[in-house]
Amino acid sequence: MHMRVLIINTSERIGGAAIAANRLMEALKNNGIKTKMLVRDKQTDQISVVELKKSWWKVWQFIWERVVIWQANHFKKHNLFAVDIANTGTNITALPEFIRKNYRQEKRNRLFGISLQTNSFLVS
Repeated sequence: MHMRVLIINTSERIGGAAIAANRLMEALKNNGIKTKMLVRDKQTDQISVVELKKSWWKVWQFIWERVVIWQANHFKKHNLFAVDIANTGTNITALPEFIRKNYRQEKRNRLFGISLQTNSFLVS
C-alpha cells in the first residue's frame, strides 16, 4: 500500500506554518512517503511544491469577502482579518495534485473484475 500526502499551506517559506509544513514534508519524504505541498505563494523552484494558479477573480473574491465583513462590523476594521466567512476559496479537489493517480485504471479494472490493493489518493 502506498501513501501519498498533499500538504496545503499559504506560503512555501514565509512564517511559522511554512517552516512546520516544510519540516513535515521532509520528514515524510525521508520515511519513503511521496509528499507534495500546495501553496498560494511559492518562493523556490522546488518540484515537490506546487503553486495555485493566480487569478484576478480570486483577488476580487477575497476583497469582496473583506468588504462584507467590514460592513457587518459596522465599518470598523477591528477583527477584519480575524474572521473568515468561508464564502470564497479554491476547490483543490479538481487539481492534478489531489486527483487519484490511477483512478481510471482502477475503474477499468473493477469493470473487468480485477482487484487493486492501493489507496493512492494524491499524486506525487
